[in-house]
Amino acid sequence: MAGPRMQPGAMDQRIRIEGQGNTSDGQGGFTRAWSTVATVWARVEPITAKEAVEAGRIEFSQRFRIMLRTRLDFTTAARMVWTSNADMILNIREIHNGGPRPQFMMVIAESGVAT
Repeated sequence: MAGPRMQPGAMDQRIRIEGQGNTSDGQGGFTRAWSTVATVWARVEPITAKEAVEAGRIEFSQRFRIMLRTRLDFTTAARMVWTSNADMILNIREIHNGGPRPQFMMVIAESGVAT
């Protein structure tokens, strides 16, 4: 199976990849915090958007297809921050590598929803 194909020049958006780790709270415990793993160029395409009423509030979520160079350290436990779009937080839903040595990977991510 061939991996996703694209022109590198089409990757014109900055994405920060963040991982979650423990930070000492200074009292023997820890706090979970996000920290930057890498900042990369990517192509971001909107897929869907929806509104729903939850607990009397309007909730808006949006799904994106994100293409970036393949990273071996990338899992759905990470998150992305779309720095080219006002630091929009994107929760990773799917990762598609497409083969043993793909040059690019496709990520499906969602904004406006909890992890």
